[in-house]
Amino acid sequence: MRWQPDDVVRLPYQGVWSEAGVAAVLQMGPRWLPYLRGRWDARLRRLIASQAGALAAAQFLAERRTQPRVLGPEPALPTLVRLQWGAREGWLVPQWVASRKAIEALQQGAWESPQALVPWRAREALAFRRDDLFLFVAVLAWEAPRRRASEGLHPVRPVFWMPRRWQHPPQEGLNPLVVKAERALSLRMYGLDSAGRERQQAIALRQGQTLRLSSQWRALHALETFAWPRGRLGLKRGTHTPLVIVPRQWANLWLYGRAVWLLGFLTWRDFWRQARYLRRGQVVFPQGRLSEPAYAVPWQNLLPPGAL
Repeated sequence: MRWQPDDVVRLPYQGVWSEAGVAAVLQMGPRWLPYLRGRWDARLRRLIASQAGALAAAQFLAERRTQPRVLGPEPALPTLVRLQWGAREGWLVPQWVASRKAIEALQQGAWESPQALVPWRAREALAFRRDDLFLFVAVLAWEAPRRRASEGLHPVRPVFWMPRRWQHPPQEGLNPLVVKAERALSLRMYGLDSAGRERQQAIALRQGQTLRLSSQWRALHALETFAWPRGRLGLKRGTHTPLVIVPRQWANLWLYGRAVWLLGFLTWRDFWRQARYLRRGQVVFPQGRLSEPAYAVPWQNLLPPGAL
């Protein structure tokens, strides 16, 4: 059964997929980020796109009266998501297409050269059965430049990823922790409590307010707001030098999606039989320049999603 472009299942992008993706990476980012390369914001967006693709695939399978179980990523391969549906098992392999030019080319029928990619570590890191499936999903969603995000674009999700010394402080933790805002700001903080458990805390700061937190923090790994910060934010732990965050240091993690396409699938055995190796830094359509090595098979070599 030969793959045809008309076989692709096209799902309109839903904002709740970005919302869920941001929530997942803010919770799990400290475990996932070390296995990816690039700037912290680029790595987080890749993870958000993966979560969006997983939710779209689960929706498609549920609509076919096959109740899927999303088992989550493998820690060493956080962009791949394990799925079970019916008697089948496999790995969802999202292909994030962030370039507007590439998205437009695909929508206009540029189907001859697209490649389905699997991270190079998958061959050794995962315990596959030969009939396990790779299910490929294209997430067509772009990011907004900081300038546009700070000029009133909506929705936005500004996030600041904390420096290593805040994520892995000395044994005494971050206490006492003091926060000060130059302009009014609503903030959500993510980290670990004094017992090492995951915790979140929402605070609202008035303009110029200094707030000493009564809660105990063992570590702090991310800050999140829901509107672009207009002033500096300062954090001070104990007697250490304060950390001052200026507006340009925040990154907007929201993905502005056009669609999610279910491209097709291959068994583990058939994928590796056909795959060719791509080096880090190579440019491939439609994903762009690779931040890490990968293995590739043309979209045209996939089996259609309707055969699942």
